[in-house]
Amino acid sequence: MANQKTGSQSIENMVDIDNTLASNVEGYETYGLLYDHKFSLSKTVGAGAGGLLDTSSKIEATPLMIKIASGIYISDMENKFINGTPFLKVTIAKLANINGTNKVRETDVFQNCFILQMQPSNDQKTSMNFNTLTLRFTAYENTVFAYDDLTGDLRGQNSTSYDFSQNKLG
Repeated sequence: MANQKTGSQSIENMVDIDNTLASNVEGYETYGLLYDHKFSLSKTVGAGAGGLLDTSSKIEATPLMIKIASGIYISDMENKFINGTPFLKVTIAKLANINGTNKVRETDVFQNCFILQMQPSNDQKTSMNFNTLTLRFTAYENTVFAYDDLTGDLRGQNSTSYDFSQNKLG
């Protein structure tokens, strides 16, 4: 991690899926370790009359893909998948260890997440079993937190949110 000040030691990505997971990380007991995730936001911008850019296009999102370790909760997730029941909220927290304390650097919150696909896999090097969930969501919020890396004091935060069902900022 380039340009990282001394005091920040590690970053862990954690995920909370409707309080179905568990961890020993203080303050994140309903979260599980997130091994990978990806999604993207896009907007088609075309040239309008007079060469001006048309910025009224709707925002679109790819499905969210998350990779988690397999566990007893997978059967409950499969039942949601089969029944077409959404997770009300999926929260990804990107943590940093500052002065020996876990601080959240960024959160991504996805609402009304329907499972589109479940893909089990196995890492032969570690013999760990994983599940990759592909989720369609209707709303998204991203919040970024800024801390003093030496003292751990919160310096500020900024966020944005978008409701895809209404095509507008939250």
